[in-house]
Order: sequence, then C-alpha cells, then structure tokens
Amino acid sequence: MLDACYQEIVSRRRIKFQADETYKLYLRMCSRWLSEDLKPGILLYGNYGAGKTTMGKAIAELLNNLGYPMRSITARDIANLVAIDPEAFNTLKRENKLYIDEVGREPLVAKNYGNDKNPFIEMLEFRYDKQLFTVLTANLTDEEIVDRYGPYIDERIAENFEKINYENKSYRTGR
Repeated sequence: MLDACYQEIVSRRRIKFQADETYKLYLRMCSRWLSEDLKPGILLYGNYGAGKTTMGKAIAELLNNLGYPMRSITARDIANLVAIDPEAFNTLKRENKLYIDEVGREPLVAKNYGNDKNPFIEMLEFRYDKQLFTVLTANLTDEEIVDRYGPYIDERIAENFEKINYENKSYRTGR
C-alpha cells in the first residue's frame, strides 16, 4: 500500500517512476517502521532529489487513506506559524501524527510578540516528551544536524527516530 501511494505521488508530478533497488530498500525500511513497534518517529535525510519528500508524502497519504489523520507542513511554515498564530502552533505540536518536510530550511529563530522562539526545536522537544508519531524529511547530513540544532537535539533524534540516510543519486538530475 505504501508503494502504491508513492507511485501515485510520482505520477501526479508527471515523472517516470523508477523502481530501482535503492527505492525498494527504502520502501522496505519505511514499511517496517510503519508495521513494527519501533521508535515513534522516522527521519528521512540525505541527498537532494533522492525521494525523501515523496516517501514522507506517501506515508502521510497512506495513513490518511486508512483513517489515521496525519497533518503535513514544512519546517519553514512552522516558523512562520509561531510568529503569526501561536495558538495554531500550539495546536499543531499536539497533533497525534505529523509530517514535517524540509527540516533545515527554516529560520532557527522566529519572533513572537518580540520574543525569540526556536519553533522547530520547541516542536521537536514537545513531540519527544509526548512520544508522538512524527515523520521528518531533511536535506542534511548527520554533521549538519548537530551543527544546526546542537548535540542535545541530535541525541533526542537518535533516541526517538528511526533514521534512513538517502545516499542515492537524485531522481531529478541523476547526480
């Protein structure tokens, strides 16, 4: 079912679906995470164009189709939300299932009534404390995650998230 959702998302973008061995490996890993009692989060990270966002969207679509509502949002939109609608931000961080795309592209600090907030870090800490189902996608390396968010957040990610490093070439450019 995850495979069908992934293929549907690819077809909506009018590009050719490539069922190569790398895709099959990532599909098995994500399917295992969904079907077994593993960590409450999954981090799909690595190279640009490697299929991370498509897989994140496929997971969200699958769960929504099965009647398990999952919200989707970009990390940048989370940063904007904390500045313009703090109540909506607080509601979002409590979502039972949440997919956050483009982690690492958001501003680290957002202003909320003149106060500096770290929206992504606050979101991740809350979801860590509550052990909430979370999907993250990022074009970051392990080192960049530590550099950007610090060892404290990296430790929480390691504890709470299955990590899948997308090391394959871009499906868009082949590089």
